[in-house]
Amino acid sequence: MPVSVSKAEMEELQEFVKHSHRVDVSAYMLELEPEKRAIMLKLFSKEQLAELFAELPAEDKISLIESLAQADLPEILAELDSDELADSLQELPSNLVTKLLLYIPENRRQVINRLLNYPEDSVGSLMSADYVAVRRNTKTSEVLEKLKKSTAGHEHLNTIFVIDHERHLNGYLYLADLLRLDTEDFSSIIHW
Repeated sequence: MPVSVSKAEMEELQEFVKHSHRVDVSAYMLELEPEKRAIMLKLFSKEQLAELFAELPAEDKISLIESLAQADLPEILAELDSDELADSLQELPSNLVTKLLLYIPENRRQVINRLLNYPEDSVGSLMSADYVAVRRNTKTSEVLEKLKKSTAGHEHLNTIFVIDHERHLNGYLYLADLLRLDTEDFSSIIHW
C-alpha cells in the first residue's frame, strides 16, 4: 500500500529541510521508512542532495543512490567537491563505485581515480584536487578565462595559486584583488 503524506506533513518537512543543518536532516532521514524518505528527497535541490550524500554513512549512501532517479545522479555527483566525492566513493562497494564513475566526465574521473589511489588517511587522500593554479607570467585575462572554465566549486575559486614551471608553489592571489587590477601583470598582488 503506497505511503501518503498529508499537505501539513509536507509543509512541515519543507520547513525542516529549509531551516535545519544537513547533519540533522540526514539523521532525521535515516529514521524514516523508505517510502517517506523518497518523498522527502523530492524537497531537496541537487546541491542539498549532494551535501546530504556527503554526510551519510556508507549504507545510507547506497540507500540514497537507490532512491534517486538515474537522471539525477550525474548532477548530484557534479555538485560534490572532488575530495568529498572520492571520500564518499571509498566507502561504497566497488561495483557501485564503477557504476557511479560512469556518470562523471572523463577529465574529472581521472582526478577522482588519482585521489582514490591514495591510502586512506594519507595526506594525498585528505587533500583537495579542486583548485586553480597559474604561472607568474600568465596574463590576468587568461587567469580569468581559466577560472570560468574551472570545474572547482565556488569556495575553491577565491584563492588562485601561483606556481613555477616545475609546479612549485610561488604564492597565491585572491580573486577579488585580481578583479580590481587595472593591468595584465598581477605579480604585484601575489601573497606569500
